[in-house]
Amino acid sequence: MPSLQRLCIEYCKELQAVPDGLQDISTLKELTIDLMPGRFCSRFGEGGEDFYKIKHVPSLIITNIRPDEKDDERQMEEAAGASQVVADDSEESTLDASPPPPPDMS
Repeated sequence: MPSLQRLCIEYCKELQAVPDGLQDISTLKELTIDLMPGRFCSRFGEGGEDFYKIKHVPSLIITNIRPDEKDDERQMEEAAGASQVVADDSEESTLDASPPPPPDMS
């Protein structure tokens, strides 16, 4: 890979870190991270666990940061506490958030 100039990491939800050796690819000019969880993207900031691997890359593009799965679970639990969440194996979920009945004015 001595001439690799662009690398895109996209929707690899099981990827925990940037591959070792990336810091040795001196020809890399652009690294794009797309549709990756926030915990993965946070590794690239100064002081982040993978910063040393990408600090030589002139262009780092991070787009469409996905919520972490734990955040998704927490949001579902919070929603379930406020209303009933019905989910099945399909991709659709139903949220029952009906407003309360009006107060009795009699």
